[in-house]
Amino acid sequence: MRCNQVSIFIERFGKYVPDDYPSDVQRISVYCDDSTSIYAALAKANAMAVNELNEYESIGVRSYVSTNEYSKVDDKEMHGITPKEKSNYEDDLELQFTYKAGELRKDRIWVHENFDEIMQLIRLSENKKDLVIQLKEQFGLQDFQIKKLLSMRLDMFSKHDYLIDIEEQKEYESRKNERKGWNLAQMVRYYEKKMLEAKKKIDEYKIYIMIAENYQDMIEILAQNPDFTSYSDIMHDKYGFNRGQAGMVKFVTVENLVSKDKYLEEIQKLENDIECYKESIKKYSETQNKEK
Repeated sequence: MRCNQVSIFIERFGKYVPDDYPSDVQRISVYCDDSTSIYAALAKANAMAVNELNEYESIGVRSYVSTNEYSKVDDKEMHGITPKEKSNYEDDLELQFTYKAGELRKDRIWVHENFDEIMQLIRLSENKKDLVIQLKEQFGLQDFQIKKLLSMRLDMFSKHDYLIDIEEQKEYESRKNERKGWNLAQMVRYYEKKMLEAKKKIDEYKIYIMIAENYQDMIEILAQNPDFTSYSDIMHDKYGFNRGQAGMVKFVTVENLVSKDKYLEEIQKLENDIECYKESIKKYSETQNKEK
């Protein structure tokens, strides 16, 4: 059960309603929950509300919610699906939507390895503007890199976290180098495998949702048909279940029955992953064609 729930309701009237909004009153309602952290739920609700407002107008000022869970909670899980207009790492200055963990990991490694010099610059700078100039001169950083650096917290740079980042980066680079030598057919097979895994997971979640919505009826069918063959035949005719899916009813848990919202969220994320895999195949194919 989700124990941290946040709702934001916004109403705007008169001249404050955007010109192209299809109503006299603009009403926006967002809801999100998180089983781990109220900070994550609040940050996600804030981001969702801002994104809804941004559908009809350019927002010059927005609220910002920082969370102590940022370095410990998976960012994609915290903020949900990344909007297309926020998908570029360089544009995500408030670290709200970035799910490219590798980029953030490399930043943390770099900051850890240059930590003493950075702190020295901070201590010697007269103000923030002076600090920005010093960081640019000493390290050649761009504006978006400086903004991200100043958004990071000190507890991200412990020795323990640094060693974890190093190991994860080595593993990532190893997988990346392995794929560098792949031809188009190998790359397509890799992403097709990932898509197949995602689709299987989606099917599993959909079955759990259907079981949760019809659990009492399915249990009665099971009780009235102790012979598994007749039971599975009825489940196939009534719900379209195959034998394996029909068997899942016997082993469903309370957690499965109360996790419909969680499964819907996971399905949305997996569907987004599938689109990303398709886009990766397209980009890789275009790159291969250009190199020929």
